[in-house]
Amino acid sequence: MKSWWRQHQWDVIIVLGLAAFLLGLAGFAQAGRGYPWLDCAYLSIQLFVLQSGAEVVSPPWMLEVARFVAPLTLSYAAVMGFLFFLRDHLRVWTMRWLRGHALIAGSGPAALTLARQFRRQGLKVILVGGAEGDQAMAEANAHGIPVLPGDPGDRHLLRDARIDQAAWLVCLTGDDGSNLHVAMSAYELTRRRPPGDDALRCRLELHDDRLRDLFVRHPVFSKESDRFEAEVFSRYEMAARDLFDRFPLETDDGGRLFPAAHLAIMGFGKLGRALLMQSALIGHLASRRPLRLTVFDRGAANWERRLRQRYPGLWECCDLTFVEGDLEDPTFSEGTWLGAPAVGPEMLTLAVCLEDAVLGLSRLLDLLEGLGDRPGRLLLRLRDGEGLAELLRGCPGRPGGRPLHPFAVTTELFSWDNVVRSRLDSLARIIHDEYRRRRLADGDSETTNPSLVSWSRLPEDLRVSNRRQADHIPVKLRALGLTCRPAPERPPDRGTPAPGATTPLPRLFTFTPEQVEILSHLEHRRWNADRFLSGWRRGPADKPRRVSPWLVPYEELPEEIKEYDREAVRQIPTLLAAAGLEIVPLAPATD
Repeated sequence: MKSWWRQHQWDVIIVLGLAAFLLGLAGFAQAGRGYPWLDCAYLSIQLFVLQSGAEVVSPPWMLEVARFVAPLTLSYAAVMGFLFFLRDHLRVWTMRWLRGHALIAGSGPAALTLARQFRRQGLKVILVGGAEGDQAMAEANAHGIPVLPGDPGDRHLLRDARIDQAAWLVCLTGDDGSNLHVAMSAYELTRRRPPGDDALRCRLELHDDRLRDLFVRHPVFSKESDRFEAEVFSRYEMAARDLFDRFPLETDDGGRLFPAAHLAIMGFGKLGRALLMQSALIGHLASRRPLRLTVFDRGAANWERRLRQRYPGLWECCDLTFVEGDLEDPTFSEGTWLGAPAVGPEMLTLAVCLEDAVLGLSRLLDLLEGLGDRPGRLLLRLRDGEGLAELLRGCPGRPGGRPLHPFAVTTELFSWDNVVRSRLDSLARIIHDEYRRRRLADGDSETTNPSLVSWSRLPEDLRVSNRRQADHIPVKLRALGLTCRPAPERPPDRGTPAPGATTPLPRLFTFTPEQVEILSHLEHRRWNADRFLSGWRRGPADKPRRVSPWLVPYEELPEEIKEYDREAVRQIPTLLAAAGLEIVPLAPATD
């Protein structure tokens, strides 16, 4: 009831005011004083300020009601208007004392979800942007989250939100250009921060690959700064990572490992492209068989040309095929576009990424007969909150004997861990610190090798490379029938041990030489994919121009270069232990 009144109170006030006016009009007309209608209207309006001036000896009931309703309605409206005015000024005034808070630039459901996530971390949060009175603002106010309406890139608005004292800024307006505008405005304002203050940590959402590359290489953001630290993210990349964490490409739903994997993508929008890039980065298996990737889309030929121009090394990372066609074409339901079944076991994952979920489900059901007896799973994209998910969960059985998993690019992806990358960055930072320690111990220096700077000064493209290495660790472990889990806490210290006694340390997992060699092949293929998809090419060494002679198969590497891959593999148990994880065998597969 309280929320209903908050949402509809002004509608009720308008109705009551209009009713009081009409009742007063009718009351004065029936009072028997012979007032013209225009005078009755004037007197009725004066009821709101208790100055009608009319003397009515025996007023009718309508006039009696209007005499009370009119001034009470105006009084309530005046008080509420004053409180709203006071609230807005108090909100801006109290913001002057904020320190270490978070600003979320945006006003949609994702911004509200993330604001609640930041509050759970104990941070004070301000939403910046949106229009006065919109639904998101009402919901934010209902959760006690202050909102500053207006253009989130407006520097005056950011000053009101105390950007100079904020700890976090997340740009989540829904538009790449607007997010960049907010980030640039924030950068200019943070230049006035006192020296020694903590940097403003900015996270902005960018979907366009070229804009992202331009952003991370821009001198304003790539140069060392003690006042502004910016990183980019994408909801579609988060969705792809989450999807492959839950449904690894090389295992079925029962956990059975396959030596080969095939990912087929129907619909090549932003989500389809994110699935392709993530799978090309992590889809490197112990069998050394390249990941098969098939894209079916009406504009497949155009997308293939664009990707060959943008990522010429992509085809060296996987076996990629683009198939142009229409979903209504009979050849689609026959499944011939998937190619011939592989020789030997292969896990097929069919991801339907169409905007229209009903159309996607319909065409998926048409395709099932054409899949034959290939083992696989079906992934169907739904819109956030779409009722079709409930319908699918309530349907018994499996379409074509294969599990069907609906998924959505949901607002729930906007968690603290996903946007801030607390878990992924924790492992990525450990990887970088260990690499830095080894290289410095070998006599290297930050002068000769700029990648040896501390994590806080590391360029964003090198941070991304460390995150990709961390992303692939679960794939390597699965190749050996292993996985990782949070390590049990060590028992508390029970005092000084007796003379001669020792305190046992937890024993780290150790790979055998054969396992090291298997994983070294995987690590080098992963490294190749990382470099190819970051714009590197094969040739005589030239780091500034992103050219490396080591972008070749593992077998063609000299032993001293192979040793880098082996050392990276041997360090995995130590890295995981530093992150609070331990290596354990995979659970037995189930049917």
